[in-house]
Parts: sequence; C-alpha cells; structure tokens
Amino acid sequence: MKKILLFLFITALAILLVGCGQKEDDTPTVHTHIGGSNTCLAGAVCTECGEEYGTATGHDFSGEYVSDADGHWHICQNGCGTTDTKAGHTGGKADCENPAYCTVCGNPYGADLGHDFSGEYVSDADGHWHICKNGCGTTDTKAEHTGGTATLTEGAKCDACGAEYGEKLDLTWSITATMPTNGGTAILANNYLRSFVEEYSYLTTDTQPYATGADYYMPLDCILRWTVGEPALYYRIYISERADMSVTTTLVTNECHINVANLYTGCHYYWQVDAVYGTYTVRSAVFSFTTEASPRAMSVDGVSNVRDIGGYINEDGLRIKQGMIYRSAKLDNVTDLGMYTLLYIMGIKTDLDLRAEKDATRPLGEEVGYANAACPWYSTGENGIWANDTTKAEFAKAIKVFAYEENYPIIFHCALGRDRTGTLALVLEGLLGLDLNTLMMEYELSAFSSQGTLGSTSYAGLRASILATYNYINDHYEGERFCDKVESFLLEIGVTQTEIDSIRAIMLEEVE
Repeated sequence: MKKILLFLFITALAILLVGCGQKEDDTPTVHTHIGGSNTCLAGAVCTECGEEYGTATGHDFSGEYVSDADGHWHICQNGCGTTDTKAGHTGGKADCENPAYCTVCGNPYGADLGHDFSGEYVSDADGHWHICKNGCGTTDTKAEHTGGTATLTEGAKCDACGAEYGEKLDLTWSITATMPTNGGTAILANNYLRSFVEEYSYLTTDTQPYATGADYYMPLDCILRWTVGEPALYYRIYISERADMSVTTTLVTNECHINVANLYTGCHYYWQVDAVYGTYTVRSAVFSFTTEASPRAMSVDGVSNVRDIGGYINEDGLRIKQGMIYRSAKLDNVTDLGMYTLLYIMGIKTDLDLRAEKDATRPLGEEVGYANAACPWYSTGENGIWANDTTKAEFAKAIKVFAYEENYPIIFHCALGRDRTGTLALVLEGLLGLDLNTLMMEYELSAFSSQGTLGSTSYAGLRASILATYNYINDHYEGERFCDKVESFLLEIGVTQTEIDSIRAIMLEEVE
C-alpha cells in the first residue's frame, strides 16, 4: 500500500513541474510559459499560468542627462521612472556674460562672472574708463575728466584718474617771483650778526661792542614776493625742500607777498603760488631760492639766547643737521607764544637742563621728555669739567642724551645759555668736527642776547675761559684732530664708543 501511495505522489508532482496542459489521453505534457513582459525589477508573468518566468531586465540609464541648477541624473529608459544618483555639475568656466557649462551633461550651471571694472583707469584726451579685468575686452561707460587745476606749464590733472587733460592756461600774464628772484639768495641774518660772522676771527675780533644787554641777533623773516597780471581773491603758497614739491608747507595770504619765519640757513628751497580766482586757479611755475649760510638764531618769546647749533660745515665737508639740537638760556619765563614755537615749530621732544637740581624746572610740561645734569663749565676751578669724578659723571650724563634718536629735537640750556651751555656746546660741536674759529664764534654769539651778557663785564675774559677749555682737551688727549681728542676725552669719562658713533650718525649729513 505504501508503495502505491508514493507512486501517485511522484506522478502528481511531475505533472505540476512540466506544465498545466494535458494530452487528450490525460498524459502529462511539457508547457512553455507565454505572454507577459519582464520589467526592470522582475521577470514576465505567464498569461496562461500566472507564474513569473525569465529574468528582470535591470534599469537602463543610458539616455540623455536630465538636469537642474544643482546637478544632473538619468531617468531609466525602460519607462519605470527610476533615476540614478544625482551628481553635482562640474567643470567648465564661466565668463562675464555666461555661466559655466558642465563638462559631463553639457548644461549650464551657476552664474556668470559679471564684468570686473576695478582696475586702473585707461584714458585719452577726452575721458577715462575701465577695461574688464576678466579679459573679455568690455569697457564701462567712458566718463569725462573732471577737477584739477590747469597751470601755465601743464593741463589740469583729473581728480578721478590722474591724467592730464585740457589746455594749459593761455594767459597774457603769469606769476613772477620778485623776491627772492628765481634762483636768488635770501638773507636771514640781521646786519649786525651778518657783519660779525663775516669778519670774525677768534684772534682779533672784539666782541665787547656787541654785548649791550639787548637781544638783537634775532633772525630776519624770508619775504616772498610775486606779481600777477590781475589781483586774485587770495593766494596759496607752497614751500618745500624738494624740487618735486612732494612735501610742502602751505601758507595763505590775500597779498602778493608773505613773511616766512624759521627757515634753515644755507639750504635750497622751492616754492609755488596758486592765485585763486573763485572759478579757476592759476598756478605758477616752481621757483627756487637759497638761504644764505649763517648762524640760525631763533625767536622764542620769553626765552633769550636761542639758536640752532646746526648748519655749520665740518672739517670733513659734512654739515651738522639743523632742526635737531638747540641751545638757549633758561626756559622758566617762556610765554604761551614761546611754548607754541618750542613745541610746534621747533618740535622739541627733550628738555636737557644743565643747572643744579635745586634750580631745575620743567616749564615745557610732562609731554616733553626731561633730563637734568648738573653740568660743570670751562676747564678750571671747582666747577671745571675735570674737577672731580662727579663733574665728569654729570658731563657724561648730559652727552649721553644726544646718543638716542628718539630724544630729538633737543634743547639744552642752563641759566644764561653761555657758560655751562657753552662748554657742552664746545665739546659736542668739537666731536662733530668743527674747527677752532667756528667753535669760538658760535660760543661768542651769546653776546648778542640779553641773558648771554649777564654776570660778566668782559667778553675777552669769557673767550679766554672757553679757549682754555679747548686747549686743555687739545693738549691732554690723544688724536690727530680735535674731534678725535674730544672722542678720547668722552671715552675717559664714561661715554661709550657706540654712543659717540650714534651722535655723529644722527647729526652729520652730506651737503647737497
């Protein structure tokens, strides 16, 4: 029985596996599935038996890319609507007017660059414009030149692009320098001082007649004069030490002349005038003049015996710089006007007071650096610079102030600006290479001031004291020249070689 049942089961299973058809004699036959269509994800479904047969076709992403602003992808060609993974656009290069085109799908993406007109102006006689920096060659709108002032020598310079444009002024007149004449000389020393300097010899000059107790070595202003074809509303005057007028001081007046104070002596100056007529300005050519070489006295209200130690030419042909070191009598009585001169015209940064500490004051205030050294004077007596270790140390302390560039400009003084100040000046100027006659003359200029004549009836005696100081250094210290002997003296009292070299580097310049 078991064998019969097993045979029937196997027979039924065989009929199921080979198909659904039967022969007329009811014997099993093999059936082939038909109909239906396979899809991307499944085989076809037989229309006879409903069974799936065959294999899935898989997705077909071989068609054209579809894209949007962010990227591109394919849609299955088999119609199932499935897409492959979206990829970002890549490659290509945008230009001024077009976005980049993706090198994969060929579609545009991103934005165009737009024109870049940020470069330098290009100009011609009529106007200026920019050329696109992206290389497309497009230009922005051409604009007309504007601004600037035409002169007799050149057209106006456009405020926007800097190009010269338009015609030079074609006038029947021009601005002419009359004082000093173009290329002329300006005299800054008054007649007394000028005559004294020209004739001075430490061996023969009698300084006593000049020692009247009055301040009369005050400098003269430089007077600039010019002519114009017709009066202007006002005039701007530009003054410079540079021929290209790149750095100027500007003054304004409504007259055809102006006084200029505190110029350097023995220097070249350049100047130019704008005659302003409201709707237009006439600019002159650049004029020049040279100030005569002379001691540079300074007028400081409330302070006597003020002068610049610079302007002199040393034995090596170098010039001591002006505007760096000033000497004077005490500053205690300086007025507000004098303070303005000291702080804003002379630019003083350090006040070196050579008086004993009990006499020292600080009238320039906390904003100005201050140094105090109880300096000795001349070469003899208990107050001489060689008297003892204390006087030597104080003298070295004073000298060291000049070794540091941040201290400049410096003003040094005692009470009268003659004895302690004169002794320090002799050593300092000697170190910078001045000859004996110039050293003595510079000392005796104090006779032209009220403070410089106090406390002594004889300038011959004062001259003997300062000459003795010179001779002491000259006779007792090693060196070929006086400047070398001063160096030996300073090294002995504690000034370093570095400090000595620094003073010379700061204070000496080539003569143009």
